Formats: sequence, C-alpha cells, structure tokens
Amino acid sequence: MKLLSFPFAIIALSTVALSVGCGKSDGTGGDDTGSSVEDADNDGWLTADDCDDNDASLNHDDVDVDGYSTCDGDCDDTDDTVWLCPTTYPGGGDMIFIRAGTFDMGCTAAQQTTGECDSNESPVHSVTLTHDFYIGRTEVTQGEYQELAGFNPSNNSSCGLRCPVENVTWHEVADYANALSVLDGLTECFSCTSGYCTTRDSPYTCDGYRLPTEAEWEYAARAGTDYVYAGSNTLEDVGWYYTNSSYQTHRVAELDPNDWGLYDMSGNVGEWTWDWYDSGYYSSSPSADPEGPASGTYRVLRGGNSYLEAQYLRVSFHIDGNPTSRDYSVGFRLARTVNP
Repeated sequence: MKLLSFPFAIIALSTVALSVGCGKSDGTGGDDTGSSVEDADNDGWLTADDCDDNDASLNHDDVDVDGYSTCDGDCDDTDDTVWLCPTTYPGGGDMIFIRAGTFDMGCTAAQQTTGECDSNESPVHSVTLTHDFYIGRTEVTQGEYQELAGFNPSNNSSCGLRCPVENVTWHEVADYANALSVLDGLTECFSCTSGYCTTRDSPYTCDGYRLPTEAEWEYAARAGTDYVYAGSNTLEDVGWYYTNSSYQTHRVAELDPNDWGLYDMSGNVGEWTWDWYDSGYYSSSPSADPEGPASGTYRVLRGGNSYLEAQYLRVSFHIDGNPTSRDYSVGFRLARTVNP
C-alpha cells in the first residue's frame, strides 16, 4: 500500500485559510500597525473597537461578546447566537462552525423507540465538548480528494466528482488530513511513517485537519435534537440507504441537511472517526472531551451507508472498522479544532 506523497500537490493548490485573532489598539491612537489616525478606514469605529482600522469591512470587535470578532470570521457581530462563518479547506470543501456544548450520547429516547439499539450504544451518558470546532458540511468528495492526491481511489468513480470518496483506509485518510494541514500552515494531527499513521496527542489541542472524535461526530449529527437519524425521523428525507439508493452512493448534499446544515451524516458512505473502538467504552468514557480508548485494533465508523438498512443509519449507531482495509462503502469528513 502506497500512501500519498504530498509535495507534488502543494504547488498546484491555493491555500484558503481562516484568519484568526486580529490587532487591537496599540495605544498610539491609530491601528495596530502604528498609524496615528483614528478610524483610518472611515467605517465609524475607532481603533479601540475596530479589529482592523485599515479595512472598512472589518470593524466591530466582538460587539456581541460571543468570543469571536469580525476579524475572526464572525458572521454577525451583533448576534451572539451567530458565530464563525463557514470556511473552506484546500480542494474546495466547506466546513461548518460548531459551538462547544453538552449533549446525551448513546441510545437516547428517540433511539429507544425503534427497538434497534445495540448494547454498545449504552449506557446513555452526558458528554460536554469544551472546544469549538469545524466539521465538513459534506463528506470529502472524489473531486476534493483527487485534486490533492492526484488520483481517485473510489470504487464508484462513475458516480462523479461530487460523490463521496470511498475505498480509503483510515491511514490514508490521516495522511490526506496531514497534507491539508501543511497546505494551510497548520499543525499535523497524525504521525505517519511507511504507510502507517497514529494520532498525535489530543485532537482537541491540534489546530490542523483531522477526523472528528466519535463524540464530536454524534454531537454534530444530532445538532441539538433527538431525531432517530441526522436531521429527521424520516430517513428518506436525509439519508441514502438500502431502500432509496439503488444500491449505490450519490452526490453529496442532494437530500436535506440536519439542523446545523450538515449533509449525509446518515447514509451515503460510512465515516471514519478519530477513536479506537471498544464496545464497552461508554461505561468508562470521561464526561468531558472524550477521545476514545487509548489503544485498540479497530477504529470507529459512523453514519451507516447506502447499502445498509435503516437501523444502521441511526445517529447513535457505531461499529468497528479495520483501519488498514478499504471498502466501497466507507469514506470520511474532516474536522478541525478552533483555537485549541
């Protein structure tokens, strides 16, 4: 197995990165570049309240006190329920900002109504994520993967470049994420040597591209709700599965998103996550920022896929996957910690 060698792709791609942390007043009466002119950009905001006094489009300095300024990428700095705008990673994929929070993980009330929960979905336990993060609006597509890697490994390549990439091992996905981090000048979250990758330290303290933890994945899929599937109790509205998929993958974002604007978190392709798999992990999982077991043989897969029956697309369903194996039903979506 040959993993990606990325120097070949770096020249070909432009870097699209989020600018975080803009200048404040330096006490000179002007902006943080040393200018002595107050409101040099004539946007109506003095330097002390302006995150960039050279750019009239960058003004309010966290007016809504939600922890993010206009320069950080706050989509509406007068509304503390609206935070960072979507960002784009090299290759063209969008990522949605997810605010830290607390949720119940596992076989919750809606899941119990189906009578389909497995023992590894219990006990239901409260999880608090203390770090804001980005997660892919969609699964990484064949086009995005091909632009960086120079080839398309997908079994269903005839589906087209807007279909999810699949047939990738966990190690290849980790290598791909590292390459994106290099392009954007971020920290690599995986250590990869001779085709084998391991996680580096904590996912919550790495600013580079990575896989979501299992807890982040379920939190984002639930989107503050207790639906059976990601975005609805009616699977046909939100997910490709055995009954409606014609037994194949489909273009991303063709069905409805969940309440946080994420597509295909139920169905289409299964998704690799950061965590090692342990069927009894929920009994000992920490309540804050769980990262999965310290070691293991298999990695956690989430979301089900277009070849499975509905019970396997529930938001609490999870299964183990061999990280060295490729499968035409398995792909991934990216995550990234904000201000680790």
